[in-house]
Amino acid sequence: MIVVSVFGPFNSRVLVEMSAEQAAAVVPDGVLGAAGPSRTVDATVAEVERLRGRDVNLADSSLAASAIAMAYEIDHPYNSATSKANCQARLQDAMRELYALAPPEEKGGKLHDIRADRALRLADGGPAA
Repeated sequence: MIVVSVFGPFNSRVLVEMSAEQAAAVVPDGVLGAAGPSRTVDATVAEVERLRGRDVNLADSSLAASAIAMAYEIDHPYNSATSKANCQARLQDAMRELYALAPPEEKGGKLHDIRADRALRLADGGPAA
């Protein structure tokens, strides 16, 4: 994915998000400059997707959408450093709250494995001990 900066009337700007293939098809050869990475957006989307495994509704919530929106603002090439710093603080707050609201990750440990093994033995008609 790349973000294209388009200048309009009165030097106004707009950002258009599209795949690199789409951009190459739409924009004449030699016009596109080097695309800037969208690392914050990619990382935030990946974190929200990891949370999806723990709680689908939380990953689809307005809080998750707000976190992704803040990531876009951080990656926006024309936002000031001050704006990016403020957005980063809000992104950090949103992600902290998302993780606090998410159910704990299920981790298999020895106790879990012992219970699972016992359940299998009981299901097979084997000894309970």
